[in-house]
Amino acid sequence: MQITYIGHATLLLEIAGVRVLTDPNFEPKLGRFLPRVTAPGLEIDALPKLDALLLTHAHADHLSFKSLDKLDPAEFPNDIFICGGAQIYEQALPRCSDLYLTLIKREVEGGDAFFPPFEDKFKLVEELRDTPEFKILHYRHKSLGK
Repeated sequence: MQITYIGHATLLLEIAGVRVLTDPNFEPKLGRFLPRVTAPGLEIDALPKLDALLLTHAHADHLSFKSLDKLDPAEFPNDIFICGGAQIYEQALPRCSDLYLTLIKREVEGGDAFFPPFEDKFKLVEELRDTPEFKILHYRHKSLGK
């Protein structure tokens, strides 16, 4: 395993040949107002081919959508999955082709993550699983046709 510290919460993890970039933020200021102590240890253009992104949360010091926009999804060999809270989902939806949603069939006390509205841009493609505890649904962006 190799870990390259790029800056703040941005790390390049290389585990058994798989490259994962965490919380991509290559901006000169974290959260648009906090100056970096040092420049990123690796420029975004110098990144190797990535296999996955890990977005931990949507605080501006951890996630820069300007940096994310510089990463070309066509360069990824696999699908990109986003797991997060409501802010990450809301900001990532315009970049998504497909949604795989798990609906939990009970109230979760203290649950605070709600999925933002998406139905106007996505259509249901299939129901992947339906159990007494949960349901998994696959939606596709309407601009993609089938």
